[in-house]
Amino acid sequence: MESLLSLITIQAHLALVIACLILFLLRAISSFSKSTLPDHPWAVIFSKVLVSLLMLTGMLLWIAGDYSLLNGWLFTKLIGLILFVVLSLLSLKRNIKPKMRGLVMLLALALYGIIYLIASNHGRISL
Repeated sequence: MESLLSLITIQAHLALVIACLILFLLRAISSFSKSTLPDHPWAVIFSKVLVSLLMLTGMLLWIAGDYSLLNGWLFTKLIGLILFVVLSLLSLKRNIKPKMRGLVMLLALALYGIIYLIASNHGRISL
């Protein structure tokens, strides 16, 4: 049976997953206009705080669950997360052509969906 702390951590992690996605979408979509949102200091700082908290809750769940990093689904999720961060940062760069940024944003969202499937099924997915 899971402890109350584990349940709270899971709920916090899931809330952060959704918050990170919403903020990424807001920043990425607004990067196609003349909006200052993608580069606004509060948006950048808030994004970094959210991702840091997401990573922290993920590490707490990893420790509490006594998972091995060599576990296939967890390692795949970690690599996917690193790639997602790289793609999301590229999609916010204004010096890249809008069509390329749009493509990178779609790739980041597709990868996000794959990471979600891997995490929610602990690697037991069939595409």
